[in-house]
Amino acid sequence: VVKPRFKVLGPKLGGSMKAVAAALAALDDSLVQKAFDEGNVSVDVDGREFSLSREEMDFSAEAADPWVGGMEGRILAALNTELDEALEREGIFRELTNRVQNLRKSVGLEVSDRIAIRWQGETLFAEAMSEWGDRLCEETLALSLQEGDASGGESFEIAGKEIRIEVRKA
Repeated sequence: VVKPRFKVLGPKLGGSMKAVAAALAALDDSLVQKAFDEGNVSVDVDGREFSLSREEMDFSAEAADPWVGGMEGRILAALNTELDEALEREGIFRELTNRVQNLRKSVGLEVSDRIAIRWQGETLFAEAMSEWGDRLCEETLALSLQEGDASGGESFEIAGKEIRIEVRKA
């Protein structure tokens, strides 16, 4: 995307400023890329040609959904923000890790204490535990991770679903 630098061009273009801004906004992608690469562009407004230099224009990138992006100088970065099932399970794992660590603290366990985790929840959590259970145990120093009655634990909502987690010293 190319836009005029109004503070720089305003005094130079006067009343033609809005028309030049509209002409820049209407440039097709190849002309915007050419202006970026070459550092100048000419636009025609009512039969009058206006030449603009790089110092008179601002360039930016706008990403289409599900992408977000940014641009700094000649560096462009884009990130796909669409979540698939694998990313959702990883997010659940990270939330579970955080909740287990907070539970460890709230029951008065030391950071180095080995623990046992029992959990009770929906299929969503079973899938996450199946994929990420070993890592959860590593990060929380859990010697065991079992699905079952966790009525002695605390209840949390993660990804819109309820899970109950019980943590005790192993």
